[in-house]
Amino acid sequence: MFSPLSFRVTIGLSLGAAFLAPIQAQEASVAIENEPTITLSPFVIDASKDKGYLAADTAVGGKLQTNLLKTPGDISVLTSAFLDDLVIFDINDAYEWLPNTEVLDNSNTTPDWGNNYSFRGHGAGTNTVNNIRTDTSIELYNTERLEQSRGPNAILFGDGRGGGTTNISTKRARFSDCTRVGFKGDTEGSHQLNLDANQYLTDNLAIRVNSQLSRRRNWLSNWYDDRDGLAWAATYRPWQNTEIRVNGSIDRRSVSRASNRVNDQFTYWDGTTTLTGPLSANPTGTGLSRFTTDKLVIINGVPDVQNFRNFAWTTGTGFQLDGTTELPFDLPGLERDDFTLAPSISSIEQDARQFQAAITQQIGDLALEFQAISGTVLRDQNHFDAYAIAVRIDPNEVLPDGSPNPNFGKRFIEGREHFRYVNKFLESYYFTSAYPLPIPEDLFSQVISVGAERRIGLFDVVYHDWGRANNPSQSNISNGNNAILHWRYWDEEGAPHRLLTDLNDPNYEFAKRVSRDTRTRTVLDTLQLNTVGRYFRDKLTVIDGLRFDDYESRGREARTGDTNNQRQIVKYSYPEYDRKVDTMSYGATYFSIPSVGVYANYSEGFQPIQGGNIWIGERGPVGTTIADFKSAGFRFQLFQGQLVGSLGYYEITEANRRLTPDGGNINKLWELVFRDDEKLPAFNDTLDYYGEGWELDLTANITENFRGKFNISVPHSEQTNALPDTLAYVAANRAVWEAAASDPTPPNQALLIQELADLDHQVSSTDDEQKLNGDYDYRMNLFVNYGFNDGMLDGLELGFGANFYGEKVIGNAVGDSFDYIQSDRYELYTVTASYSMKVREYPVKINLSISNLLDNDDRVYQNSRNFFGTAYRNSFKWLDPRKATLAVQVDF
Repeated sequence: MFSPLSFRVTIGLSLGAAFLAPIQAQEASVAIENEPTITLSPFVIDASKDKGYLAADTAVGGKLQTNLLKTPGDISVLTSAFLDDLVIFDINDAYEWLPNTEVLDNSNTTPDWGNNYSFRGHGAGTNTVNNIRTDTSIELYNTERLEQSRGPNAILFGDGRGGGTTNISTKRARFSDCTRVGFKGDTEGSHQLNLDANQYLTDNLAIRVNSQLSRRRNWLSNWYDDRDGLAWAATYRPWQNTEIRVNGSIDRRSVSRASNRVNDQFTYWDGTTTLTGPLSANPTGTGLSRFTTDKLVIINGVPDVQNFRNFAWTTGTGFQLDGTTELPFDLPGLERDDFTLAPSISSIEQDARQFQAAITQQIGDLALEFQAISGTVLRDQNHFDAYAIAVRIDPNEVLPDGSPNPNFGKRFIEGREHFRYVNKFLESYYFTSAYPLPIPEDLFSQVISVGAERRIGLFDVVYHDWGRANNPSQSNISNGNNAILHWRYWDEEGAPHRLLTDLNDPNYEFAKRVSRDTRTRTVLDTLQLNTVGRYFRDKLTVIDGLRFDDYESRGREARTGDTNNQRQIVKYSYPEYDRKVDTMSYGATYFSIPSVGVYANYSEGFQPIQGGNIWIGERGPVGTTIADFKSAGFRFQLFQGQLVGSLGYYEITEANRRLTPDGGNINKLWELVFRDDEKLPAFNDTLDYYGEGWELDLTANITENFRGKFNISVPHSEQTNALPDTLAYVAANRAVWEAAASDPTPPNQALLIQELADLDHQVSSTDDEQKLNGDYDYRMNLFVNYGFNDGMLDGLELGFGANFYGEKVIGNAVGDSFDYIQSDRYELYTVTASYSMKVREYPVKINLSISNLLDNDDRVYQNSRNFFGTAYRNSFKWLDPRKATLAVQVDF
C-alpha cells in the first residue's frame, strides 16, 4: 500500500499549479517529436534526443541539463537502442557492459535487487531514479536508459559509496501514440511478455502504461525467478510553461535460493568407521566429529524428530567441491553442474512499489521544480541458512531411536529454517530552482541553482526462528540446543520438503519466536548550491557544487526474547547517530577546437556509519566514511560527432570504511591466560581504500548503418591504514600474552604460541598498499552492430560483442601480503541478429542473441583458503552456459 505521501503530493501539486497558473513567461521554443511547443525544463533529460548509442544530455553533473560530452566527471550511458540490440533480460545483465564494472557473484543464493555491482573495485551505492535516490529496485521493462556515474558525486547524491552509482531514467509519457507488444524467450526455459502503451490524449495530457509478465529459468535445477510488474506515467501541461509528471510502479517477485555451491566436509573420514549407537568420546583420527549437545533433526521419511546427541558426522577440508585441482589431492565433484538440493520452499517473495511526482514551472528566466518520491519494499524470506554449503556423509548405521538408518552412507546437507520479514520505506521531497544570470550571451552564460531535500527512511527487519519450546534446561528457542535442523540427502533432489507443521512428535513442542527485531529511522536534510557556466563561446564549461547534509538516525534493535511470549523482546538497544557533513564538487571541460578537449573533475561523498558494535580505540566511534575523487583526461567528438569518447585517469580515496575484525584470536588468548573478563564482544574498526586507473570509453554512430560501444579500464585498488584501533589494542596487550607463552609451566603454552602465530598472520593482512580483493588487471567490453538498408538484406542487422575479464586478486599467500593469488582471465562472446519488417501495416522486429557463444565453462575463482600453511584458490562460480534468446516486438 502506498504511503500518505501519494495523497500529500497530489494536493501539493494541485495547489502549486493553481498558484503558478497566472504567471506569464517568455518562451524559448523547442519542438520534440510532435509534442506541443513548450519551454523545456533545465532539470528534465529527454531520452528521445539520444541517437542510437549516443546519449545527448545528462543531469548527473550538476542536477541541470548539460551536454554529456561537456560534463566533467566520468559518466557512461546505455541507451534503449543498446539494451534492445543485446536482447537483455534484466538490468543486472546490462551492468556487464559498463566501464570498469564487476557484477558481483551471488551464487544464486542471495538474489540481486538492482545494485549488486562494483565500480572500480570500490562498491556502488543505491541507485537513483530520475536523479532522486530510491531503495526500490527498478525493472528493465520500465527503463528508458541507464547512466553510470563513476566516483562520488556530491551534487547528485551526497551519501554514496566511492565507486559511484547508476541513475535510471524511467519511461515517461510522451505526446505521441504508440503501442508495443514484446515477447522474449530463451533456451533455458525463460519467457517474458511486455506491453508498452503510450497515448496522446489531448494537447495537454499524455499517459503511458508498461507491464511485464516474466518467468525466468536458468541452468540450475529447481531455480526460478518470477516477476510481474505494472508501471504507469502521465505528463500534464495545464498552462503555458507548466508541466506535471507522475509515474509509479508495482513489481512483485518470487525467486528461489537454489545453489550448486557445496563445500567438502567428508574427505577426512577414514571411510570405515561407522556408528551403531551413541558414543561416549570423540572418535579421534577417524574424520568423524561427535555431537556433544542436543541435535534435533528432521529427516524425510522418518516419522519422529531424531536427537543425534552423542552420534557423529564426517569432517573435511572446507573447500568447494569440483575444480580444486590445485590441492595436493583431488576432491570429488558434483554428478552434474546443475545439481542443487535446495527445496522449492526456500524462496524470497518481494513486493516493491514506487510513486514519483514532479512539477516544473518557468517564470521568465527562472525555472522551478518540486519532486517527491515514495518507495516501499516488502520482502518475505523463507530460507535455510547454510543450505547447500557443507556436504557430509551420514556414518550412522542406526538412528537415535534405534531403528535402521535408511540413509546410512549417503551424502547430505544441513539447514535450519528461518523466516525473515523486511520492510523498507523511503520518501524524499526535493525542491530546486535555476536562474541564468542576466549576462549577454556573447560574453558567457551562468546558471545558478539552489536546491533543498528532505529524505526520510524506515527500515524494519524481523527474524522468526523455529525451535523446541519444552526444553526444561534451556528456555531460549534460538539456542543451539533447541534448533530444529533438516538433513536433506543426495537422492532428494526435487523432492518435497517436510515442514515442521507436519510433525506430530509427542516428545517435543515447537514454537516460532521473534529472534531479532530491528527498526531504523533516518532523516537527511540537504541544501545544495550549484552553478553551470559556459565561457568563450561555449568552449569552456564549468560545473561547481556545494552540498550541506544533516543526517540523523534513530534505531531500535533487539536480539533476545522469551519463549513464554513469542513476540516479547526483553533486550533493546537504541543506537543514535547524528552527522553533519559538507561536500563539494567542481570540474571543467575545455574544447579549444570543436573536436578535441580536456576535462578535470574533483568530487566528494560520504557514507554514514551505523552499527551497534563497540569501538575499542581511543578515537571512539567513527561516524562517517569520506570519499574524495579526482579525474582528468581528454574528450573528443570525431567525424562530425559520430565518434564520441573520453580517455582519462582517476584517483579515489575512501577514508574510514567500517570493518568488523575477527576477534576470535584475541578472545582465545585472554581465555588461555585465564582472563575471561577481558574478552571483547564484536567490535568495529576501519580501513581506507585507495584506487587509481585509466579508462577509455568510446561510442560510435559512424554511419546510419554502423554503431558500437567500446570501453577498456586498467584499475588498481589497495588498502591503507587498516585496523588502526585493533593494532593499537594488540600492541598494548601483547606483552601479557607473550609472557604467558614464554612460561613453560602453564599447560596452554603450545596453544598460546599457536594463537599468537595466527594473530600475527591476521596482523600481516593489514599491510599498507596491499591490493584489495577484486582488483582486476583490466576490464574491456566491445559491441558493434551493422544494419543493411537496401537490397535483399534490407532490414537485417548483425551484431558482435565481447566481455574481457583480466586476472583478479582473490587472496594472498600465507605470511606474505604481497604474494597475490589471482583468478584466471576469461572472455565471453555474444552475437546478435535482428530483422525488421512489416506485417500488413504493423512494424515487426525479431531479435536473436546468443550469449557465451563459445560455451566457456571455466571456473571463475572468488577467494582463497589456507590448507596446512599454504593458500589455495577455493570458492568459484560457474559461468552461464551458451544461451540463445529470441525477442519479438510489434508496434501498433
